Amino acid sequence: AIVAASEDHELGIEICDRALGLYDADKHPPEDLRWLHAQRVRATLGSGENEAALAYLDAHATELDAAVVHETRLLALFALGRPADALALIERWRATEGDTLQVLRLAVRTYRENGRLAEMDAALEGLRRLAPADPRVRVYAIIQTLLAGREAEARAQIDAYVFRFGGDLKNFSTLSP
Repeated sequence: AIVAASEDHELGIEICDRALGLYDADKHPPEDLRWLHAQRVRATLGSGENEAALAYLDAHATELDAAVVHETRLLALFALGRPADALALIERWRATEGDTLQVLRLAVRTYRENGRLAEMDAALEGLRRLAPADPRVRVYAIIQTLLAGREAEARAQIDAYVFRFGGDLKNFSTLSP
């Protein structure tokens, strides 16, 4: 819990490395090992060591859940300014995993970063179909639309959000940064 909540990524890496050194397959479930590797690679990514995060993923991919591998690899590729590589990865992931909330959320960003706004819009529509009552999906759409430079469309989405989910404080706090 300390590692996941910490903003001191170097400390997180150190804690994970120590815990991984103490891991004993005879005493601990494999889920613990997967969790430790996931925390370690996320801390590495959080520290800005994107190439090191990719190397860690390559070295431990079989010990991690596929979704963790793909998402972390995408985030590292974004951070390294390699949107074309991220696009190739998201296309492969969508082909094998299908359109889950996680895959579509990352597809939206990937398409936006590659300037493929029609595909971004289609992925956003897919998110809305999968989770029509989840206000977080609408907020994500607003943010991605703003980041795509489409302010007027984002303003219309904000109006639709307020109309759909109401103007109470809880819904506004979801919408605020």
